Amino acid sequence: MGEVIGWVATILLVLRTFPQVHKCYINGNANGLSKAFLWLWFAGQVLMIVYLLLEMLSIPLITYSFINVFSLLLIMRYKFFPRKKPIDTVEKL
Repeated sequence: MGEVIGWVATILLVLRTFPQVHKCYINGNANGLSKAFLWLWFAGQVLMIVYLLLEMLSIPLITYSFINVFSLLLIMRYKFFPRKKPIDTVEKL
């Protein structure tokens, strides 16, 4: 039962980052998110991965952590290397 709860939590925690990644992709930037916030999140997540690998070996948490770092790197890409123009989400006829 604990493993199922762990996987459900992992899925929900991963899904929570998708709206922000999508918003950054559409807008071409991550305005509103401070660089300090992003670097602290990144450092904390990397240290959590090291801890989980060394101590707990919880597969759901390790999976979440790696996906979270990937999502964070996508957000950081738009923070540090913004696109000039947002993507036009409406098709022009």
